[in-house]
Amino acid sequence: MDLFGPSRTMSLGGYYALVIVDDFSRYTWTLFLESKSDAFSAFKKLARGLQNTRNNIIGSIRSDHGGEFQNEKFSKFCEKTGILHNFSAPRTPQQNGVVERKNRSLEELARTMLSESSLPKYFWTDVVNTSCYVMTLQKNVYKVTVLIWRLLITATICRIIRHFSNCHNDPL
Repeated sequence: MDLFGPSRTMSLGGYYALVIVDDFSRYTWTLFLESKSDAFSAFKKLARGLQNTRNNIIGSIRSDHGGEFQNEKFSKFCEKTGILHNFSAPRTPQQNGVVERKNRSLEELARTMLSESSLPKYFWTDVVNTSCYVMTLQKNVYKVTVLIWRLLITATICRIIRHFSNCHNDPL
């Protein structure tokens, strides 16, 4: 888990983005924050939601030594819920490489999408969310391909049915 920001432009979500990556599936969550101090409450809400709705157990989390992650609130919550909180060594972002790379990819894709779409810069949170969604879909290319084929087949069948139903109504 890592934080990136602050953005120069305030968006509806805030100035900061908290990126959490599941090490096993590489599934990614992006949460937007007004300030760095909101990281704990955002993580707590997500962790409880995941553990309650999906019956998943969070065994451990990895973060850097940022003040937003290394504080008493985080320590107490992790102790209470049985989460092992690992920290990377100081000044070594390589140890938190998965999420660091994800941050960079999300930022680059978001910048490109903003530039190409000519949207105002205050839409950056929406674009980062879309980037995260696109990157998650990219991992499941087979599933997306099957979904597209199913949609095309359904659309074709609907066109055929509509064509024959229109032909049937002709008085000839």
